[in-house]
Amino acid sequence: MAGEYRDFDVSGLEEIIAPSKSEAGRFFIYALTSSSCEEIRYIGKAKNPWKRLLQHRSLSNNRSISRHVTNWLRGLILEKDMPRMFVLEKCLDWEEAESRWIDLARRAGLRLTNLADGGNSLAHALRAKKTSAYNGWTPIQKIIQKERRLERDMRRLGLDDIANRSLERLARIERALQAAYSREGRRSATDRVNKMLEKRRPDLFAL
Repeated sequence: MAGEYRDFDVSGLEEIIAPSKSEAGRFFIYALTSSSCEEIRYIGKAKNPWKRLLQHRSLSNNRSISRHVTNWLRGLILEKDMPRMFVLEKCLDWEEAESRWIDLARRAGLRLTNLADGGNSLAHALRAKKTSAYNGWTPIQKIIQKERRLERDMRRLGLDDIANRSLERLARIERALQAAYSREGRRSATDRVNKMLEKRRPDLFAL
């Protein structure tokens, strides 16, 4: 099957709709689409595709996570839609297969939400390095950054209502911080808010 799937039509492909047993030593290269199957938006690999599909759905409900694919999935759910998963290939060498499928899809002009090129690519390493850098940020900085990323990604997906709500939250945060700064001074207010967020928002440290 490798390299034959030129037009990326998912009709006729195996769809993951129920739990199935893992195959020893084999990986599944899968594609995610909306329920209408209009376009493949994500390509990944899994040992257990059903479990991976459930993970995608679960992560999309976690608003502390702001990635292109999770934001796309979140947009589907807000529209009362659900992602569908199709098997592109079963393989032993998942790194080569995943990279190949992502490359084919991009050459075909698909609007993939994948940030990396697949496999153990340099992009994966760079993204991990960027994520680890967030660990040194204060809770306030993390909240602001997450809202900015959410606004940008939703705007890119054409979900202007969600993007505008994110801008409104950013404006409220800014007004609240400015009011606290004028009452207590910048350093005192920042320390107090950060300590409060550490207790109330432990998810911020999982960014």
